[in-house]
Amino acid sequence: MLSKNDPTSIQSEEDPEKRPLLHSTSDNKWLLLGLEELKCQAGGPRWKAFRTRLLIILSVAWMGMLGTAIAIIVQSLSAPSHTLEWWEMGSFYQLEVPVFCDSNSDEIGDLNGILIQLPYLQSLKVNALLLGSLYSRDGSVQPSNLTSINATLGTTEDFKKLLLVARGVGIRILLDFCNETWLRDPVPTESQGGSVMSKVKNALRFWLDLDVAGFRICNEDLLLTNKTLLHWRRELKHRSPDKQDNQRVLIISDVNGGLRAEATAFQKTNGSLAPLLYTQQLLPPSVKGSSLHEAVHQALQGQPTSWPTWVVGGPGVGHMASQVADLQRLFAVLSFTLPGPHFIYYGDEIGLAELQSGSPTNTPSMKWKAHQKSGATGSSTGVSSKGDLDSVEAQLHIRNSTLHLFQSLASLRLREVALRSSEFSLIPTNATTVLAFSRSWRCSRFLVVLNFGESLTTELPVGPNSRGAVVLSSYMNRRDSVFPSTLFLAAREALVIKLAANEQA
Repeated sequence: MLSKNDPTSIQSEEDPEKRPLLHSTSDNKWLLLGLEELKCQAGGPRWKAFRTRLLIILSVAWMGMLGTAIAIIVQSLSAPSHTLEWWEMGSFYQLEVPVFCDSNSDEIGDLNGILIQLPYLQSLKVNALLLGSLYSRDGSVQPSNLTSINATLGTTEDFKKLLLVARGVGIRILLDFCNETWLRDPVPTESQGGSVMSKVKNALRFWLDLDVAGFRICNEDLLLTNKTLLHWRRELKHRSPDKQDNQRVLIISDVNGGLRAEATAFQKTNGSLAPLLYTQQLLPPSVKGSSLHEAVHQALQGQPTSWPTWVVGGPGVGHMASQVADLQRLFAVLSFTLPGPHFIYYGDEIGLAELQSGSPTNTPSMKWKAHQKSGATGSSTGVSSKGDLDSVEAQLHIRNSTLHLFQSLASLRLREVALRSSEFSLIPTNATTVLAFSRSWRCSRFLVVLNFGESLTTELPVGPNSRGAVVLSSYMNRRDSVFPSTLFLAAREALVIKLAANEQA
């Protein structure tokens, strides 16, 4: 037995300060597992479930990161360099309220009729409605009351409901002030001019407070001056919501080609003014037949430097079919593929035309059913010459109808940024009746080729080995691969060709 004074006993006692920090008070020792024991433990159900869950989590995280990377790359390739405003890439549908859709069987169109047809307008990818012939007046020669709706067309409450429901499906409402007496009559004195401007200002404020998205005026209106435009645009800007996508816009329509010289000055904008959209007719009023190709080519060569907006027909001019006859399909493709916003005059999508070709004074009623009467108000007695085939009802059942062509073009334009961007270039051709141009954005490139004459084979200088695919034809009967260097075109055919990714137009 050892005593306390035995040095051996003292050395056997453990010094607490020298004890390892991770020293175990247990006498148990960690033992290494053998290979067989390790396999046995790892093969247990708990470890298998843990490894399975971990593998699933890692796989989902990897797929998520891959998807995010792909989305970023796609957006960077397809998104415009700047965010386009709604009116820059918009599709405007212009209509005359009394002849569009009758909801109460009095043979006069009304606001509720427009409300009923919103799904139809959505099928055309419309995001803005331009309403004309809406206002009341005390007599046939008296100026319109611009703050009062014609009672036969509906009430202010009907209009508010239309605004609310339309905005809910992404459609804005604008008002057409063209062809109003108070804008057309000469103003004899300064005091009377001030009175007219006061009425205009009150009308603007009245409708803007109801949340309309803008107005349209024509270059024939005598009050169209730089001074009045400045006032209108300031008023629209002042009463526009702060949200960027709620910009109000002022549209000036050149109905006779007389405003081309002033277009650049009118279109100048700054941050204190509402945007101005200047539309011009693609075709001069007197051009017909074989001269159409030359007129289009000349107009496109002189396109405005600012955001371009071309239209074919419209209020005060007449329907597309009245202007271009059997070239309507070709001009439909042309109008949808030109840069800038797109305008449809009601009924163009079904080939509606005036009773007297080219005469805008005989405004036809929109034809919804095959045997519908052409009831309308005033001088609106025009009917189309195509019988029952020009109705919406009939054309919905025809695979390659004009209506289906318009719907396909609208979908293509909405889907492809290149067809909404401003990048546009004419392409020389070896045929006098063929017009060609390119539309592109980043890696997406399109050729639009239009044959105004008889069938032929043309050569386009886009490279000897260039190839592409027809994504849409005016006759809706082609979806083939083509080589633009030797391209066959049927008579009066228009093609939209998407080039292969490594090709350039």
